[in-house]
Amino acid sequence: MNDRDAERVISLLEQIRDNQKLQLERQTEALDRQSELLARQRQHVETLSKQAAQAQAIQDRAELIQAKSAQVVGGARTMLLFVVPLALLVLVFVCWLAFGRVLR
Repeated sequence: MNDRDAERVISLLEQIRDNQKLQLERQTEALDRQSELLARQRQHVETLSKQAAQAQAIQDRAELIQAKSAQVVGGARTMLLFVVPLALLVLVFVCWLAFGRVLR
């Protein structure tokens, strides 16, 4: 092996070393980008879980309101069944009294 071959080997080894450094730098950058993306994904998941919790709370509240509404409607129906016939009876009675006095 002569000096020219030795210089060529040294040059090749230096290029390999430089390429390995460049590759390590790029891998480091890629890992940094992955870390940033992972942090964003975690924030996104956290935001989604908060929104899901809020949606569940709204859903629970809506179910309570619907249950109360059903109770009110049921009470109104029951009241309607008793109040309307009673009001008609009172109206008939008042008319009977009024016409009874007019006809006398």
